[in-house]
Amino acid sequence: MQVTSVRLSRLAWSTLFLTTLIFADQSAVNNPLQIEQIDSHQSVLHFQMPAFSMGQVTLTSGVYEQIQSSLQSTVRDPGAPEIPTSVTYLAIPENGQASVSVEILASSVMQGIDLVPTQAQQLEVETFGSGFLKNDAIYTQNDWYPQSPAALYSPAKMRDLTIAPLEVRPFQYNPVTKELRVITEMRVSVNFDRELVAPDQPVSPLFAPLYEAVISNYPAVVTEEVARPT
Repeated sequence: MQVTSVRLSRLAWSTLFLTTLIFADQSAVNNPLQIEQIDSHQSVLHFQMPAFSMGQVTLTSGVYEQIQSSLQSTVRDPGAPEIPTSVTYLAIPENGQASVSVEILASSVMQGIDLVPTQAQQLEVETFGSGFLKNDAIYTQNDWYPQSPAALYSPAKMRDLTIAPLEVRPFQYNPVTKELRVITEMRVSVNFDRELVAPDQPVSPLFAPLYEAVISNYPAVVTEEVARPT
């Protein structure tokens, strides 16, 4: 399954990055998204679903079901079905393109789910309002939401490196049939159309720990020792 790159607003990009940074201290054992293979042309990640459950939440329009999971993020689309996600960051070639493919290794479908729509967070209230949000265009569409189980968002320059958020979405919801697709295991491959090279200058020791914490393929792009303070 091929996946196209997705543009992301500056606010949403920053929110994703801060969320990823907060959860960056998860141990390798607990992190559901693990690197399988990295080199200068490709990053391959393996996702294994952590335990989750279905709970209920009461909003002004009624009672909905909600996915309760340790996954650290959600698809930020207020009014759309609330979908937990796992996010990591990848270094990508500065002037190159990246393509994403997904191999689903195990999945199942739950029936009769009335999934809660995502509500606006505090920083989004000015744009979306503080009232109940439900995107009828999505909730009346007989299709999976989100359509793809992974998305590579538009990149940004972060001092030494160009990085892009990779969001893995192990849940897909059909609001017409009320089916919830649960992808318990998948492999996500990100391929670059040109070689990923190290920065021209050694990375500052102030930034190296941050890169190591949030950029999954950091070892593939930084082959030089970090700069030493003078």
